[in-house]
Amino acid sequence: MIERQIKAYACYNLDKDTRYNSTSGGLFLAICKEIIDRGGYVVGVEFDTNFNPRHAITKEYQGCLNFSGSKYPQSDTGYIYKDVKTLLDKDEMVLFSGTPCQVAGLKSFLKKDYSKLFCVDIICMGVASPKIWQSYLNHVFSNDDVDYVRFKDKKHGWTKYSINIRSKTKELHELGGRNIFMNSYVLGHQMRESCYECQFKGKNRFSDITIADCWGVEKIIPEWDRHDGISVALINSDQGNFLFKIAQANLEYKEIPYEKAIKENPYYSMGKELPPFNKFFWWAYNELGFLFYWIYDASSFRYRAIRKIWSLIIKK
Repeated sequence: MIERQIKAYACYNLDKDTRYNSTSGGLFLAICKEIIDRGGYVVGVEFDTNFNPRHAITKEYQGCLNFSGSKYPQSDTGYIYKDVKTLLDKDEMVLFSGTPCQVAGLKSFLKKDYSKLFCVDIICMGVASPKIWQSYLNHVFSNDDVDYVRFKDKKHGWTKYSINIRSKTKELHELGGRNIFMNSYVLGHQMRESCYECQFKGKNRFSDITIADCWGVEKIIPEWDRHDGISVALINSDQGNFLFKIAQANLEYKEIPYEKAIKENPYYSMGKELPPFNKFFWWAYNELGFLFYWIYDASSFRYRAIRKIWSLIIKK
């Protein structure tokens, strides 16, 4: 069997606002624009009225703006696979975006190839728990209606992201490493069991393009300004090559070695390891109610002390 050769590109959107408001360099919206301009549909993840992520379909570029930006809790796919099939059977062009397992799920549901289907996935560490996300919002904004959420805000730059949540009366703006929800996610506590042993890593994926942050780009293209974000595109198929080619009108881009593109993106090739204190995390969440958020401040001394005590308990 001949191993698939994957081309890699570093890139960023030529529109400054688009680049700044995207998670990385605005590659996804560059692709969306070209699909919309060709009369196609885009499927992506937006927030519902309670700020739960869900898959939706749009035929307007304005709708694509709702799909931009990271949304870490697992999205609700609802009947989206069925809706995509309906469009494809009408010979419509469709761009589907999601996690690697969601793309694999769509391909399994369709049971055949469609020439007008294009799929984009991401380098995924794993999905966060929607239940914990809603519990966290209710804890921090108990009597407020949240009207804005951005998981990777660039106020402090692309490489030092922060989470920004606003209501009409309150605003939370914390660096990712100091936020309780983001801490528990990055440490790997919130994920589905299947995420720890994900089957869709490395080249074993069903997307046409994989997009992500281009970490380590300063070592590859040191002359590029990184402050507002840079994307990496991994071209997995001829369909993906077509997508990237039509998006180039909206991009500054440069081909880079595949090995360098994935070197500082470890979750391209592997899943998150099951954290050693995962049982403590779920015990605290299920048994302690709001006290959980006081304990699970991972930057605090009390959390480190409790974790030490717990480790001694589980060793007995």
